[in-house]
Amino acid sequence: YCNIYLQRFKDDQKIKNILAVSLAHNGDSEVSMQIFKELLSQKNVTLETFFNYSLCLYNLGERQSALNIINFYIKNCRTNDNAFYHRHLVLKSLKKYKEAEADLNNALNISNKFKYKKSIIQLHEGQNNFYEVKKNCDFFLIKEKNEENKKFLISKRLLSDLYTGNFLSFLNYSHSPEKTLLESKKTFKPLDLISVCDEPAVLKNFNSFYWSKNIEKLNINKKKIKTNIIKNKKTNRIKIGFFSGDFRNHAVAHLIKDLFYHFDISKFELFAFSSFCKKDEIRDEIKKNFNFFYDLDNISNEEILSIVKSADLDIAVDLSGYTQYQKSWLFGFDIAKKKINYLGYPGTMG
Repeated sequence: YCNIYLQRFKDDQKIKNILAVSLAHNGDSEVSMQIFKELLSQKNVTLETFFNYSLCLYNLGERQSALNIINFYIKNCRTNDNAFYHRHLVLKSLKKYKEAEADLNNALNISNKFKYKKSIIQLHEGQNNFYEVKKNCDFFLIKEKNEENKKFLISKRLLSDLYTGNFLSFLNYSHSPEKTLLESKKTFKPLDLISVCDEPAVLKNFNSFYWSKNIEKLNINKKKIKTNIIKNKKTNRIKIGFFSGDFRNHAVAHLIKDLFYHFDISKFELFAFSSFCKKDEIRDEIKKNFNFFYDLDNISNEEILSIVKSADLDIAVDLSGYTQYQKSWLFGFDIAKKKINYLGYPGTMG
């Protein structure tokens, strides 16, 4: 429809913006970028173009470029709460957390949307700042009237008690902590529930919901997945891939590193897929025992899938499960003949 419209109104910047964003969303980033560059070269370029360009750059993983563009936009327009929210996402991805929080507060000052309050809490939660989580929950609860929003805030406050060791407050909570967590399964993680519940059926139900929610929300562009990245000769050896965010000085690495050393290399070919890069002696020791070692930090989901599928694995072993730095969503795709959850997460994946 955009192309048909542009045949009649070839200079309509609004339609060109919509077309460029749509192309980027559907995987044709090259043409999308060409349209944006054409728009930006014009003398009468609209501010909206800068905003949309930044959105597309961010989704393409070009974080610093996205930040430069949105900075220009905000400098010329400080009344768009969505712009501050977008910049907070860019800053968060660049680990500039204080600046990201400042932008969320800027967005809140313009529009009192609950998603900005929620994002402030999640920003602190992601850094394990649970005292700040509780402080913000208490503050936002004072004026909150929406029952679903209140449930979210109460649940996060409850979780902050658990993670800061405030067990008396946790156990004396006016409602069942387990019930509150279960009612808030849209915002909680399986590892949180394990702390307060040991009913297998409840955990299975909770984790099944979590799995389906996380797979469904992934926006994977299948057109961008290529399976010829790893140039590897065909072999009769069994290909095993280990996936972990803990190939470093971590309990999981200490428990399993000798296993890698003792594989019979005449029968097995080993692939490591690291979802968190922290260089240390343990990581160096582990790397020596793998035929291929890949860092998956800071690359798109499509690139990750391309690398993993190109390995043509016989067996894929998830060493992280629902723990920090995991990329367990990969196991929802056809990445190996056999897929296993082992060691790092002691429970069902649902």
